[in-house]
Amino acid sequence: MRVRTISGEWLLVHAAHLHSSVDADITVIIEPAQPSRIAPLILNSLGLTLRESEVPLRMRCVKTTKAIGTERHLPTYTVKDHLQSSFDKTGVRSRVASSPRS
Repeated sequence: MRVRTISGEWLLVHAAHLHSSVDADITVIIEPAQPSRIAPLILNSLGLTLRESEVPLRMRCVKTTKAIGTERHLPTYTVKDHLQSSFDKTGVRSRVASSPRS
């Protein structure tokens, strides 16, 4: 489960039985959530479809539209369409505006 704290940080919560019995003790692990675990949740909450979300998620690792298309087996124009749809739904105007600052 992903949980947002009062301060705005995201946590990942795992729970499991310590033994195979249903009556066994349960262990709970709470850890900071990595961005790769939170980004899909945020994109979904903004109304992006699964296909529309693939392209912005790849922007973090792959720099060019052509490279994203090659990796995802999509024509460049389809990648551009997904990017534009993502920008429209999130209020971002360009790839530059959506890039994290160093």
